[in-house]
Amino acid sequence: MNRNGAASIVLVFAVLCLSIFAVVSFVPALREDALITREVERVAAFYTADMRAEQILAQLLVADELPEYIDGIRIYTDIDWDTFDVWVWFAYPMNDTLELIVHFALDGMNDYTLLAWRVVHVGTWEIDGSLDVWQGFDDEETIFSW
Repeated sequence: MNRNGAASIVLVFAVLCLSIFAVVSFVPALREDALITREVERVAAFYTADMRAEQILAQLLVADELPEYIDGIRIYTDIDWDTFDVWVWFAYPMNDTLELIVHFALDGMNDYTLLAWRVVHVGTWEIDGSLDVWQGFDDEETIFSW
């Protein structure tokens, strides 16, 4: 084999290796892009819900009486008649599976104590039964037979 043939084989092998490495590194980059896009959407939904929850809270604090709904958001209230404490909570939807829960206690006029301000998962959870997971022994005799 002459030198030109060997150099051509090495060049073809190098181009083939570089092409494979480019494809292998491109697939995780696409996954990272999809992950970042979902995270940006989730963060934007959180700050939108946070801003809207602040507005609803401000409306509740200046209201003469507690409404049942504000802009389609159900306002829940509970009153302790012994102490006259009033608890108020509502859930602002962020997307199909997440809600921002706001729970506070009214302390007189235009004052409140924040009890909860958190994101909760409200979507349906589906069990993945595709893995064969060990469920334990059927009876106690099997456990203590050794």
